[in-house]
Amino acid sequence: PGFTIMFTLLAIIFGVSMGLHEEREWGTLPRLLVAPAGFTWILCGKLGARFVLGFGQLVLLLLWAHFLFDVSLGPSVSGFLLLSAMIVLGCVTLGLVVGGIARTREQAQSLGLAAMMIWSGMGGLFWPPDMMPNGLRLAAEGFFTTWAMRGMNDLVLRDQGLAGIADTLGVLFIFGVGTLLIGLWIFRVRHSAR
Repeated sequence: PGFTIMFTLLAIIFGVSMGLHEEREWGTLPRLLVAPAGFTWILCGKLGARFVLGFGQLVLLLLWAHFLFDVSLGPSVSGFLLLSAMIVLGCVTLGLVVGGIARTREQAQSLGLAAMMIWSGMGGLFWPPDMMPNGLRLAAEGFFTTWAMRGMNDLVLRDQGLAGIADTLGVLFIFGVGTLLIGLWIFRVRHSAR
């Protein structure tokens, strides 16, 4: 599950951040901003498409592990699907923040890779958090990947159902919405004519 989350994070961050910059460079984003839908709704539509792709990727990778290697997906299908959705929401909104901070497509590549490595390492996707020093372990609580891995461990290893991961789902949702608002603000300030 850790590597599945990492690869999903990598694909989504690159897809969102570089895709937004490619649209700016190709001139399609300014043309879209002429539409009466508004900047926020256009950007949310683009993020929605990336969310659907990322959700499909994450679920497909975990199902592959389940059927090929007999990895448990937990006792609750709804818990599995909701946790997958909240993980992908965090990935998509983090990609928006990276895309907003980067000024060019090339910067988005570098920042995206750095973000993926830092968030994966701090979140316990590479190694168990118990191996980190106490200060880093405490700091890791602020990374959504820590909560994503905790939710996966609770679901997959500890066989907790939806009720057992409710707190984790709440934290992931709050992170996703908060990061979405921050990313929309950054992208609007730095890259929008409106």
